[in-house]
Amino acid sequence: MVSQENKITNQQTSLPALIVALFILGCFAVTVILLSVLAFYNHPSPVDDYCFADTAIRYGYWQAQIYYYNGWSGRFFQNFLVHGGPLTFGWRGGYVVFPIGMLLLLFGSSYYLYRQLTRSQYPARAAALIAGAFMVLYITDLYSVPEFLYWYTGLACYSLSCLFIIMLIGLFIRHDQQTFGLSWPLLLAESLLIVGIIGSSETSMVMVMSFLAMVGLCFILYRRTIPVAWILLMVVAGIACYFLIKAPGNYIRLNGNEGRQEVLASLKSSVRYGVTYLLHQFLKTPLLPLTLLYLPVAYRLSSARSQVQHYFALHPLLSVGYWVAAVLATIFLHFLAVGIPPVMRVQNTTNMIFLLGWFYNVTVALRLVRSSIGSFSLLTQYSWPLVLVATVWGGLSFVTNDNIKTLASDLMSGRARQYDQAMTRRYEILAASRNDTLALDPLPVRPVSLMLEDVRTNPEHLWNRCWANYFDHKAVFLDDLSTNKRQ
Repeated sequence: MVSQENKITNQQTSLPALIVALFILGCFAVTVILLSVLAFYNHPSPVDDYCFADTAIRYGYWQAQIYYYNGWSGRFFQNFLVHGGPLTFGWRGGYVVFPIGMLLLLFGSSYYLYRQLTRSQYPARAAALIAGAFMVLYITDLYSVPEFLYWYTGLACYSLSCLFIIMLIGLFIRHDQQTFGLSWPLLLAESLLIVGIIGSSETSMVMVMSFLAMVGLCFILYRRTIPVAWILLMVVAGIACYFLIKAPGNYIRLNGNEGRQEVLASLKSSVRYGVTYLLHQFLKTPLLPLTLLYLPVAYRLSSARSQVQHYFALHPLLSVGYWVAAVLATIFLHFLAVGIPPVMRVQNTTNMIFLLGWFYNVTVALRLVRSSIGSFSLLTQYSWPLVLVATVWGGLSFVTNDNIKTLASDLMSGRARQYDQAMTRRYEILAASRNDTLALDPLPVRPVSLMLEDVRTNPEHLWNRCWANYFDHKAVFLDDLSTNKRQ
């Protein structure tokens, strides 16, 4: 009798499985092409990019980091990156390079994680397809594409930490295959990722510390032991948390938030926001159809023959409880500290926690019902009904997704090209003008995919002063349309 696992293996080369692969490759290609082409029209943002660069140029790279650590933010890893950004070296071309590098890093980190999970069940190309599908889902799920990919300051604060947590989970699986022993290369890599994540933001700190605590709890509950390697990593994490929390600049920055709420009010606001957040996930992204396509993979991962099936043996109340708590924590902390829903760059981080936890819990749930799944269940193979429903539904969700439509519109309408030309013209004017005070024309277009905000009409605004200092002018301001018309 042919085993169920062999039947599923044979299905991997079937026509339905081929259609799934082509569907994922098509969505992946469209997403990557749109984001990569738009990167060639990207420019530094007036929002913070010029301020960090100007500080580093005026005071020196290391002194600028000390200045920010003591005077505004304890995010030491972000400070490390932003003060050495492309603008510090006058390299505006770097704003084309780093978005493409981020895309490569997102795919590479996702591939590494899923390769660790599927190594015993699938060939490398399957891990690449899963990583591509996850990448498409995450991009379509973003609350703000420019804050994740094109804005260097936001990338250094939130985006990289999202990719680092994917890498860290993959490294933990690799490390566990060596009984989580004292493998110094792995410990070094894990320690660097942990320090980078914690040093990026308080939200990232909560994300990685909750993960480390959950891993430790699982060691105790399911293995009745605590590895020395895990203890060492917790020490590293504790030291990094200390330097983040105790930074003098944090007291200044956090005390400036007048909208802070009480704990109970923040909790109520978080729960209400969480409901709308779930509706967004289910209705505005291809999450559900891609979950259908993930079910046969989850079935394989949770099988007795899988070398990673024990990772999905957690009690569902524990796994779901941790996932919900981790997602709510990122929302709750923002309400508590600022008194408003999470800003888009924080929501992008919350999305990463949500998606990783969602697919993990889907696998946990499938493991529980394996015994009741029949030999020809839709959950065990890429049958025609499953593939047709998932690909048609997924295709409609993809082409109607707000992010994909906006990316395509900004590119195909020419707005991205016009924005690039207008910004290039501004640089020429700023470089050529000998006037101390300089008025800039408003941008003719504002592609939502690329830009956040522009400089202001008030020359004393922080962003205006940073622009003026960077280009060696005393004042720069945005001329309004009525002034332009009078001239």
